[in-house]
Amino acid sequence: MNKTGNLIRTLRISKGLTQSELAGKFDITDKAVGKWEQGLGLPDLSLIQPIAKFFGITTDELLNGELNEVSTDITKSIYEKIVLSGLDRVGHFIKEGININGVDEYDKSIIDYIYQYQNIEFLNHAIKSKWLNQVKFQFTERVSGENNRGHDFILRSGQIYISPSRYQSLVQAYPVLRGSSNQPINLNDSNGHVSYSVLFDHEKPFEYDLINILKIAFKHQDKDLLKSIGYYQYFFSNERSLQFLESYVSQSDIDDDFFNDIIIKHKNLLLDNLLFLAVQNENQKLITKLIPVYEENPHSFPANVLECFIKYNHPLINRHVLNRECNLELMDIKLIYQFNKNLFDILPEWYLKSEYPKLSEIIESNDLDQGDKYLFLDPKMLIESKRYDVLSKHLAAVQKKNNDISDFIDELVQNKHKSKEEFKMSLEHIKSFNKLFKKYFIYKPSTLLSEDESGGILKPVRQKEEDDFQKTFENHLRLENIINMSKQEVKQYVYDQIEHCYQTKVIVESRLMNDELLLILAPYLNAFSLDLVLNNYNKENRDVLKSLLKYGGRFYNSNKPFSNYTSENNVFDYHKVETRTLNQIKTDQMQDDTTYDFVKTMQLKMLLGVE
Repeated sequence: MNKTGNLIRTLRISKGLTQSELAGKFDITDKAVGKWEQGLGLPDLSLIQPIAKFFGITTDELLNGELNEVSTDITKSIYEKIVLSGLDRVGHFIKEGININGVDEYDKSIIDYIYQYQNIEFLNHAIKSKWLNQVKFQFTERVSGENNRGHDFILRSGQIYISPSRYQSLVQAYPVLRGSSNQPINLNDSNGHVSYSVLFDHEKPFEYDLINILKIAFKHQDKDLLKSIGYYQYFFSNERSLQFLESYVSQSDIDDDFFNDIIIKHKNLLLDNLLFLAVQNENQKLITKLIPVYEENPHSFPANVLECFIKYNHPLINRHVLNRECNLELMDIKLIYQFNKNLFDILPEWYLKSEYPKLSEIIESNDLDQGDKYLFLDPKMLIESKRYDVLSKHLAAVQKKNNDISDFIDELVQNKHKSKEEFKMSLEHIKSFNKLFKKYFIYKPSTLLSEDESGGILKPVRQKEEDDFQKTFENHLRLENIINMSKQEVKQYVYDQIEHCYQTKVIVESRLMNDELLLILAPYLNAFSLDLVLNNYNKENRDVLKSLLKYGGRFYNSNKPFSNYTSENNVFDYHKVETRTLNQIKTDQMQDDTTYDFVKTMQLKMLLGVE
């Protein structure tokens, strides 16, 4: 069997044809095919070129009975093989009688394979040789015109209109245009011109070819090719740019000229997707070049992109992109904690202050044993997740910080009573204030009227008064003013004007109440909450009863209703700071005789051995 016959047999079987079916393609008998395959003869010279074309090979390959390296894959069509063979072999295929402008058995043209293999040499040759005018195609080739725009495409209200003067030549050059789904779009318009949208999603003529040519231009960083495309920047929308920027970020070498002339020029359109794709492709060089560009144009990214950045954990992106206010507001602190401890460690205080409680269910104990981290957890979440050990430390941290604030205010109150003139904080007081204010307590919101009595705008003098008043909320001056305004009940008045930056109350669902939780809460509950729990406790656990009594719980008189206690949710206050004056304490003690049953309380204390 000769090589030619063997090759014909191999190619016939690969196409799933019988000898009779192959013979039918060339109007010959199956016996003739059989003779070729048995090595008893060769095809007639008039059949050499048709057989070679049918199998997608060259005549040399057929006569030699051997496929070259490209043609070895017999599943590839002739046009795919042309592109893979290289530009210098195009003339050879044309001499073989291959119609460069045709389509193969897959209904693909040579242009489709240029796109598939992103071959820039072939693309530039195809443009210069006008292949794109002869193959079914939709590339918006830039053509110089006689108008001052310099080309034939004009932007009007979100649509591009092809000028009527070029309409006939366009129809002749592009009889059928392909849309994004490769469906034909005819250029017929009763008004004598054609319009097509590149900004909307319904009809997208030119989409297929433009996207593919942009892929090649960006992959090879060929700014001259890119600039030859009219209005290419209108394809830089998020959805479309993702399709062609992938080829750019996959390159290890970044051309500075292309980066500066194209990327920087269109940074507002490309930056988001480029940084996202650079992260996905782990292109360190491109990330390093993009970060300074972002620093000059900071803005927020979509939540899904931020999630990708968080999980990538790149030091430059952490510091210069994620750690910006516009992006922090969109990020989930749980995600940061779980996937990016480096970013977690540099988060700004204002963000942690508002978001830190969300970590209560997942944060590990070894990440809490520093600073005030226990302080800002959410006790409700700790109870729901039954993290009682962490809850206990949270309660202790709150009590400590409450005492720090209370001691500071006590010192101010004492100085106020000692001062014969208007009270002013000392430098040491101001330093202490600066350590506590905003992080641990703030002033309660309060404003003056923003309009005068007649509903008009404030006069300049009144406006200045309000502005000066609002400024006092930023420093110690407001606290000085509160203390000076107060009379006998100074500390109580101060506490009426401030609020803590951490939680001092917790809502507990009745279904979650159990003896273990009560034993943890009892040392920290204020007097009202202790009384409420004790008078509604209906079990006989001696440890719980002892704890409630030990820390100040008292029984009500029988005629005292168990107010504020429900079967579903209860609010427990663990802010145990004494703000009453001595006179208030004496007055309250006199009222206790009608409110509490001290005999019952003392009897149970003695029975349980509570001092």
